[in-house]
Amino acid sequence: MNQKNKTLLIWDFADSPPPDYNGIVLWQSFDCEYYPKAISMPKLVEEHADSLKSRYLKLIYDLGEKELDGRSIINQLQLSTGFNYWWLSLIIEKCNYSKSTWINDAIRLLAFESLINKKYIYNIKLVSSNVLLASCFRLLCKKKKIIFDWQRLPEVQEKQYLVKRSFKLLPKPLKSLVWLLYYVISRWPLKG
Repeated sequence: MNQKNKTLLIWDFADSPPPDYNGIVLWQSFDCEYYPKAISMPKLVEEHADSLKSRYLKLIYDLGEKELDGRSIINQLQLSTGFNYWWLSLIIEKCNYSKSTWINDAIRLLAFESLINKKYIYNIKLVSSNVLLASCFRLLCKKKKIIFDWQRLPEVQEKQYLVKRSFKLLPKPLKSLVWLLYYVISRWPLKG
């Protein structure tokens, strides 16, 4: 049997994945039109939104309650009377739109873990430029005793870096207009 037939492909890319894999997970895309057997992670997250939200919030709560040197992380971050850095951190803020975009990947990873618990997976191949996502998949695969392979896409990362770097060079009033325009265009399909 072909190695590609035994491998679950995680496609974290806007273009279409190669068709010669039996198992395909579209990490960013809702579009499964050309791949009826593919699993769309955004769609799966949407279908199980309530349970995933509860799991994510419990994960954050449990993280704060973890003990270090006999005290919880929340208590470790107590700076002075009445002031605690924990409540100012990005992880507790839970803003997945602009500040902590990694939250979307964290929730998708929770959904993915539930998905692979129901199936026997031998091999996972991630095609992505996201280093943090690859690191998370590596840890998950190690935990589940699954062979992991990462195909890094540097050209996507370089394009994103160029856009971010160009955006940072803009004056603040122009940045705000660009951001507003981006926000309106990206939310336009939700106008109803």
